[in-house]
Amino acid sequence: MPSFTEIVYNPHKDHPRRSRMWMVRDTLYRLKIRDKVINFKYADDGDQPSLGIVIDEDDPPVSPFDCGDDCKECFPQFFPATVRVSNAVAQQSILALTEAIQENTASLRSSLAAHADFVVTRWRKKSREKRLTFLEEHSSLYPKKWAAVHLLNAVNYPHSEDEHVYYTGPNSQALFFNTQTEQVSRVQRVPHPRDPEGVVNRFRDTWFLPYLDAEMLSEDPLLLLGLLHHRTVNEPEKWISFDSSHVVLAECFGPIDHVFNPQCVLVQGPDYGKLVSWNARQMHRGEIMGFTKAYFVFTAQSRMMALLRRFVSGLLAEANEAPIYELHPKWSQLVQTDFSRFGTTSAWSTDSIKPFSAPPSFDPHAIVEFVASRHRAARDEIELLQTDPAYVQFRARELASAHFFETFSGSDRWPYFVDQLFLIPLQREMYWRQLNGESKRMGVWLQAIEECPSDTEARAEYEYFVSIVWDLCLESFAVFESGVEGSLLYQRGFEKNLNIQGDGKSNKHDRKFSKDDYFPDDMLYWAVSSLGYDAYRPLSMDPSLNFAIIDYMCRTDRKQATRISQSLLVQLSDMAVLFEVMDSIKSRPIRECQITHENAKKLLKEECRDQFIKKINPPFADKEIGDKLGEFLERACTQSTWPRGRKNQEWLDGATASHEALDVFWSEMRTIWAHKLRNEGGVAESYIKEDIDGLMRFSQSEKHLTELAAQREHVLCQLARREKRTVDAELVLQTVWGDDSDNSSTSPQIPVARKTRTRSSRSVSKDNTETLPAPVEPAINLSQPSKIAVRRDNIAIFKAMFPENGEDSSRSFAWQHFLAAMTDAGFSILQSQGSAVTLKLEKSQGVNTIVVHRPHPVATINPIMLRSIAKRMSKWFGWGKKTFVEQEKEQGLVDRSVEA
Repeated sequence: MPSFTEIVYNPHKDHPRRSRMWMVRDTLYRLKIRDKVINFKYADDGDQPSLGIVIDEDDPPVSPFDCGDDCKECFPQFFPATVRVSNAVAQQSILALTEAIQENTASLRSSLAAHADFVVTRWRKKSREKRLTFLEEHSSLYPKKWAAVHLLNAVNYPHSEDEHVYYTGPNSQALFFNTQTEQVSRVQRVPHPRDPEGVVNRFRDTWFLPYLDAEMLSEDPLLLLGLLHHRTVNEPEKWISFDSSHVVLAECFGPIDHVFNPQCVLVQGPDYGKLVSWNARQMHRGEIMGFTKAYFVFTAQSRMMALLRRFVSGLLAEANEAPIYELHPKWSQLVQTDFSRFGTTSAWSTDSIKPFSAPPSFDPHAIVEFVASRHRAARDEIELLQTDPAYVQFRARELASAHFFETFSGSDRWPYFVDQLFLIPLQREMYWRQLNGESKRMGVWLQAIEECPSDTEARAEYEYFVSIVWDLCLESFAVFESGVEGSLLYQRGFEKNLNIQGDGKSNKHDRKFSKDDYFPDDMLYWAVSSLGYDAYRPLSMDPSLNFAIIDYMCRTDRKQATRISQSLLVQLSDMAVLFEVMDSIKSRPIRECQITHENAKKLLKEECRDQFIKKINPPFADKEIGDKLGEFLERACTQSTWPRGRKNQEWLDGATASHEALDVFWSEMRTIWAHKLRNEGGVAESYIKEDIDGLMRFSQSEKHLTELAAQREHVLCQLARREKRTVDAELVLQTVWGDDSDNSSTSPQIPVARKTRTRSSRSVSKDNTETLPAPVEPAINLSQPSKIAVRRDNIAIFKAMFPENGEDSSRSFAWQHFLAAMTDAGFSILQSQGSAVTLKLEKSQGVNTIVVHRPHPVATINPIMLRSIAKRMSKWFGWGKKTFVEQEKEQGLVDRSVEA
């Protein structure tokens, strides 16, 4: 099933960066070997004969589907294949697996109903070492953490690009033969080139459950208990999407035969596991699965339930007679708290706990709100880059510390800074903006279906928009992955992983780099650099493994965590969210839409998508923007630095100059951006205006100018008061000691505030757009919120966010303290993907969620970050310095009023 962008729009596909993006897309599709037939299996101890008749490589089976061998839904369901079996053998094989799954599930449910609390107590009382020993005795799990990495390393071997595992198009030499004869022989079993003693084959459970290993399960006792609960309380069909995504390692390296049969297997409904004929609609809806694919998935589910049954049986066997309880308060409490999946040391990425949580599910309403929250966060970042010079200069200093720039002359670094600090956030906002628009359209049709379930037209439109959202998530992930891969060059801590050529002294563009393979010696580098495509191995792992590794290292290893900057972590968080949305959509039990060339072309020719495609290319296609804007950014960051110290006239002059220098930069940016879109992209004027006026004029908005004027007035008033206090103090001294002058009784002169040059009075920049409309903000009418009473230990945070005296706070706060304060103010805290946390306010006049990112690598909110969060809270919820009061004082006022 081709994608929209793949069918119609494929610019620069041969460009190295663009080619990588298409490899990333194939990784996310989880497409397997491109050939129809593979005829070997790695040797195991038993060297068991094949299940059926070996297929001749020169005479592959006829495709049992008629929607074309380039169908990305159907082809991987049946191919590659090794042996052919009859319908009777196929039914017997699937039936045996299904019965084993059902029997083990029933046994586990019965055991938990009688002994759940005993199991909890026995498992949690074991030491880490005893848990590890127990797991090794009762499973064939790999003993070390990140088992999939170790297995992948064991099966790795040198390969050419043509041997890459993922299917990217039909193999013209192998796809259109009719089978005339069948060769009766055994599968060729060979020792693995990197594992001649067959060590890897001992860990059969991990081949099919690559997210499990003995070390990880022994470290946290709740992981195994959570796994046990969610696998027994949910039917196997709920786990089909998850298990299907994680058997690719086993499929690609053949621990069992790839068994071909033209039949399909029902994977939804009461007839789970029944063999049926292929049906295009059912296949594309996800109701059935090709036999070859189903054989692997059902094997994985059978191994999972057998594994859990062995664990429970082993724990029960440790007692002469396990006690039977009618009630299980310990187990019930764990279930109620979802096995403490989020605590003070919670993961920054939910990928770490996916296998031990509920199976993925599709919630379109949640997707609409989640995407909208991410888009708001991306826009807020752009606003911050236009209105907060201190933030821009802070980010520039962070970037300047990279090893890559050590030999650069000062001026030659700034074009790179423009790319990293401004173009990447602009690109992120553009993709989130489009995704937000598409998800809202999906929501409109969803509402139409909910109001009239029999509306077939609305259902068809809804399915199309679900497909569009999925495909745009995939495209966005590939684009963001490319940005992350490039950003590694500018991270402090990855110097050894990159071979950098050229010193950048004579020509800043002669600074080139190449990457070395550090797998598995440097796990953090491998996890970040191969999120979407691993060029050194014939299999690119599911990105959830990469996210889980990054998560673990960022939480447990301070030295490793410092290698990743806050900005890179935000980019990784965006990718994690996109992957989560795609996983959610893939988990739908029914997928109606069959994408065709005709409807894809029609949809992409619609103006909103056509203009988006035009806009995403010219500004990011070359280095011109960075080269032209580098000097303006350098002036804004070096010649007009943000002032420090007490707010006085000197501070005010410095702040004004800093704002003006940043405004000059953005004025130039608007000019170049409009030129690129108009002359090189052919973008319509209305869509250029959408960017220029709706995204790049935050510093000219009435709200921002009012804030600056109020700040200026406040500083001048403070100056006047301070000078008055000084004069008054001198008069007191004169009264005590006496004064010979005749004018001693004259009243002191209060200084008149000097008129400061405002930003609105400066000369108009060359783009001559100062009078054009300010940024278009969401239509949110925020009245002044009622006072919010918070505890005494939290009031300090709100006073620092919204200082009474106008002075910027210099305090930093622990992340956990900040979350506690937000909870105290009425927010509920939802763990989002990546480093993000979603704060949800149930009763809000406008939006009800806002995304904030956990500080990294130290979980401490510095004053710059706190000020940026305060601005966003004021913008979206109307908060200000008069919003918060101390709870005890407020309660006292209430009590006294009642007594009166």
